[in-house]
This record gives sequence, structure tokens and C-alpha cells, in this order.
Amino acid sequence: DVAKAEESLRRAAHRREAVVSANACLEGLVAHWRAQGLAGRDLEGDAVLWEQPGLLDWQGFSAAGEELVVACELLCMQKLARELDRLTVEEGRPMYRFGVVVDLEGLSMSFARPQNLRVLRRIVRLDSELFPETLKWVLLVRPPQKFAAVWRVIEPDFDPGTRRKIRVVPAEDTQAVLKQYVSPEHIPRHLGGLGRPQRSLDP
Repeated sequence: DVAKAEESLRRAAHRREAVVSANACLEGLVAHWRAQGLAGRDLEGDAVLWEQPGLLDWQGFSAAGEELVVACELLCMQKLARELDRLTVEEGRPMYRFGVVVDLEGLSMSFARPQNLRVLRRIVRLDSELFPETLKWVLLVRPPQKFAAVWRVIEPDFDPGTRRKIRVVPAEDTQAVLKQYVSPEHIPRHLGGLGRPQRSLDP
């Protein structure tokens, strides 16, 4: 009857509004999740991904909810895969492996709250399952004073092969260690190099 039809239309409209709202929220989060960008090359000519988790609003992402944050990570990794595809075509050679420099300067210890660590564990498993062979090496540079204790909690969540690729670099060794992996012209000035990475993974 008419009443049931009107109720059905209202519910359909509500679902559409919910989907539009969720998509807009997700795209908004992606713009701020993973302050990252591909820039420069390592000493073997492969791409380097630079990340700055200290710029993230960890309290805001805790409030966003676990599923939404994991969805953001998946979208970011898809954007990274597309960017590597683009570089492969542009340079005429495979560009599917990359190194990662994670600048931990300014990282709030709020990221180590149990709910955040639970999400990080899911993200680690997701990235390991979806992109097992793309990661060459990871440098965690300029770690905050209390990071070592948190790292001891997080490290076992990485599979042994990935753990062997990760290196925590003391702040005083940042410049020297980076030069073992990346030429100075591709290292940003604030890390002791001559370059300035440009964000390339914006939505």
C-alpha cells in the first residue's frame, strides 16, 4: 500500500545518504591518514616512500573507528600501487619495489594506546598479506625517547622476513644511515640531505 511504499522510499533515501556520508568521510580521512609521498630513488634506483606519522591526529583516528581506519589504509596502499604502475610505464622498467623512511619525530605516545595498537596490528597483517614482495627495507628514524619500549611490543607482529628489513635508527645516526640507502640529493634537508620530498599520493 501507499504507506509501505513511502516507508520503503524513506529507508532507501536514508541508505543512500549513509553511503554518501561514509564515502565522503572515508575520502576525508584518506587525505590525512598516512602523511606520505614517493620521492627520489634509493642507491639501486628503486622508489623511496617517506612517511611522517608524527603529523597524524591519533586521537581523531581512534574516534573514527577501527574498520574505517583499516579501510583508509587499504585505499592508501591501492594509491601507492597505482603510483608504482605509473612509474613503471614512465621509466620503462619494473618499479614495484620500494624502500621506506619513517620519520618518527613528533610522534605522540598516544599512538601506543591499546586500541591504536590493535589497529596497527591489523594494518601490519593487511600490508604483509597484500604486498609481501614489494618492501625492500624500512628505516625508522628520529624515534622518540619512549619508542623503544613500544617497539618491543609491536615488533613481534611483523613476520620474520619483514622484521629483518626494519631498522630503528638512533637520532644521532640518521644522516649517516640514510646515506647508506639513499643518495644525498634525494634525502630531505631536515634529515641532513639536499632534497625535499614532494607528496605524490594525495587523493
